[in-house]
Amino acid sequence: MKAPTIKFIYDRHHRATKVSKGSIEIRVSYNGKQKYMGTGISVYPRHWEEKTQRVRGDGAALEYNSPMTARPSPATPSTLPPNTPTSRSHSTTSSVSSTW
Repeated sequence: MKAPTIKFIYDRHHRATKVSKGSIEIRVSYNGKQKYMGTGISVYPRHWEEKTQRVRGDGAALEYNSPMTARPSPATPSTLPPNTPTSRSHSTTSSVSSTW
């Protein structure tokens, strides 16, 4: 089974100009499907380095790049929120109706 791929995407909706910022999102691809998650970071096009997928030249570049370079730890049952399923098996005592 292939591992998911993660990439930072800048200005996916093509809204950035010289005077307006574009957002940085995370794209997770797995089994041919893609999901996008916002990072809450927006920068001008001149501050985004596409090749390295990092913020450059901005006074806050170090602050923005630190979380983007950190590797997330794998999700383990102890780090997941309560009541999060950890496998694909279903219990027969599930509270979800059979029509679901």
